This record gives sequence, structure tokens and C-alpha cells, in this order.
Amino acid sequence: MSAWDVGMRSNDNALDAIYVFRNRINRMPANGQGALLLLNDVVGQFKKSQNVTFCVLGVAESLMQQGVKLPTKAKDFLAVWIGRALLEIKSQDWDDPNARMLAIGRFARRLSGEKISTDEDNHSLFEGIQRVRKS
Repeated sequence: MSAWDVGMRSNDNALDAIYVFRNRINRMPANGQGALLLLNDVVGQFKKSQNVTFCVLGVAESLMQQGVKLPTKAKDFLAVWIGRALLEIKSQDWDDPNARMLAIGRFARRLSGEKISTDEDNHSLFEGIQRVRKS
């Protein structure tokens, strides 16, 4: 079973990367020191995956969700991956490619410092199942 949605943390690949690097994500200092190294390690770990972009952006989103302020070099690194994510939309099977593009845009705006929530983009299949069970 796959968990796919438009947000950076709402697909299996991102969740796998977040799980693998969970200890480093949780220990990341608020100033983001070491974030670029972590993101490079994510690429190294998942470079053979055709979905490495999801992994990188998912880990970055998790860091920001924890209030980590990413340094400029990490942001510059992520800008390349954001561009790649936008290019990949056409080759991936999205129910709504425009929704994915908007989610990437919200992520980029948040990365640039804008106070914007990406929570709505990051619903997982499991959260949906929980909502159905509660109703």
C-alpha cells in the first residue's frame, strides 16, 4: 500500500527517508548547523531511488516543521531539488499535477521565510483512515 499526496512529507519515499534519518532530524539544532550535511547524506542514501527528490524535500520539510532555521547553503541546495521536483511533475502520475505544483510552491515560500503552513499538503493515507474511523 502506498501513501501518496502532494505534500513533501506525504509519500512513502519521504517517509522512508524521514524514518532512516529520524535521529539526526530530531537532534538538529534550531540554527540548522549540519542541515546541509544531513541533506547530502539523504541524497547519498537514496541516490539510486528514482524518487530521491521526495526524500530530500521530505527531510527538509520535517526539519522546518520542527522549527529548524535552515542556513543559506542548505536553502540553495534545496532550490535545485525544488526545480527538479517541478520538472518531475510531468513524468509522474499525479491525480492533480496542479495541486502538486502548488504544494511545491508553498514549500518554496516557506523555505524562503514566509510564514505559511504546509500542513494541509501533508495529509497521509493513514490520517485519512483515522478520520474515517473516528466518524
